[in-house]
Amino acid sequence: MTLLVYNKSIETAFLPLCVKIQKEFQRLGEPCRIFDNRTAQQIKKDDLFFENCVFLDKDAVLGQRLEQWGVRLFNNLGSIELCDDKRKTAEFLQGTFKIPETVCYPLLYAPDPPFFEQFAAETAEKLTLPLVAKLAFGSWGQQVFLLHSIAEIIDFQKKYYAVPHLYCRFIQESAGRDLRVYYADGKAVAAVKRENKTDFRSNIALGGIAENHEFTEQERQIAEEACRFLNLDFGGVDLLFSEDDFPYVCEVNSNAIFTATEEISGVNIARHIAEGIKKKAEKEAPDFSKENFFL
Repeated sequence: MTLLVYNKSIETAFLPLCVKIQKEFQRLGEPCRIFDNRTAQQIKKDDLFFENCVFLDKDAVLGQRLEQWGVRLFNNLGSIELCDDKRKTAEFLQGTFKIPETVCYPLLYAPDPPFFEQFAAETAEKLTLPLVAKLAFGSWGQQVFLLHSIAEIIDFQKKYYAVPHLYCRFIQESAGRDLRVYYADGKAVAAVKRENKTDFRSNIALGGIAENHEFTEQERQIAEEACRFLNLDFGGVDLLFSEDDFPYVCEVNSNAIFTATEEISGVNIARHIAEGIKKKAEKEAPDFSKENFFL
């Protein structure tokens, strides 16, 4: 038995994905049920009725509980947490993948005006202006900002010094444009090109328009290697265009919404997810004390 878990607070986005994946599991002869995370919180260890869980959520406490009980999560909790925190993603990928130059903000417990000024000047010099500021946790581009001056960097720190965040070099040639490549069953299966002519962020939720994209061999390879590097079973990789035509890895999403990508590309991503998970689940269960799950 496989359980599909999604977050109740964003049900309209994720429940349809769960229904699609459930149908594909049923087609494969795999019993499958859907719970929101609030319902899943009520499950008792002695009442477990499933061995595997497709975890379309970022509820780390719930995920940890299930893994401790021996349930195999797809994606595993360690990989979900690496992707969820954009600072961790950048730190983990840099040196192995081409990513925009990044500065992670240090941990502060209290406002420090002299440091705000010093940090702003040093970061502006290193990354050049304008630069991109991102809160470490967020979705749909809503926590991403373009800062044009040292004064704006200082003001941003005053507002968010206690909130985990990071700063990235602004890739001008990819302003308002990127590629979303979807990965499942061990391979890149579909891609869309997103473009927003009124915003530097390409997100569809912010007015971006997507069209089908036949990924190049290079784009395919980068997306697949990034997902494997993060030990993902499925996910979406955002690639930025560059002057030398070698894409940047911008972000990797462990639970990327694939509704638009399916509609535009004609690829049944839910089928790839279900087939890939069934293959993996049929293999010997992992030993969490030995296998690298980044916990």
